Amino acid sequence: MSASVSKDQESSNLENGELESNISANSRWYEPSGKLGFIATDWFRNATIFSAFVIAIWQLLDQNSQFHASLSEQSRQFESSVEKQTLSQDESNRLTREMNYDRMWTGYMELAIEYPEFADGTEYSRLNSNQRVQYAWFFDRLIYTVETIMLTNPDSDQWIDAFKTEIKKHKSLIESHPPILNEYLCQHDPIVRGFISDASDLARVKAEECIDA
Repeated sequence: MSASVSKDQESSNLENGELESNISANSRWYEPSGKLGFIATDWFRNATIFSAFVIAIWQLLDQNSQFHASLSEQSRQFESSVEKQTLSQDESNRLTREMNYDRMWTGYMELAIEYPEFADGTEYSRLNSNQRVQYAWFFDRLIYTVETIMLTNPDSDQWIDAFKTEIKKHKSLIESHPPILNEYLCQHDPIVRGFISDASDLARVKAEECIDA
């Protein structure tokens, strides 16, 4: 009886030992140090690193996009500023020229007030030699003023009308003072030459002889 119990107990102990051994062996698959645990831990770590890498790349791309957007805006603002400065400079240059032209024309009108006998034109044949020289000088001042202003304002109707009206007053001088037609006419700018031709039929005929007519 005692021997039978001992054998049953020994058998039970063996079975319990095998069961504990199996449980211990199986438990290694779930322990972090086990093979599956190692794989799970490694996968989680890799996934975390990959996610962090993707986020970092996305942030870099976003920063790069913002940088280029900022750069484009700065470039646009710079171009706009340059364009405004250019327009302002062009406008400033135009106003400066206009003021210079006004001063030139005002200077001529002041001369006309000083020499009223020449301002509205006079009969050249009635003048003495000294007056003829003064009258020719007065007309030269008018032509110089006209030519200077028309150089950069060839299409200004306001100036053109004023110059044509003023030059026509001096028809007698144009036809009677030889240097005007024989020496100076073809040297003038074609526009100014046209003004003189409009004032005198004789001047128109002489203008046709100019090389660039």
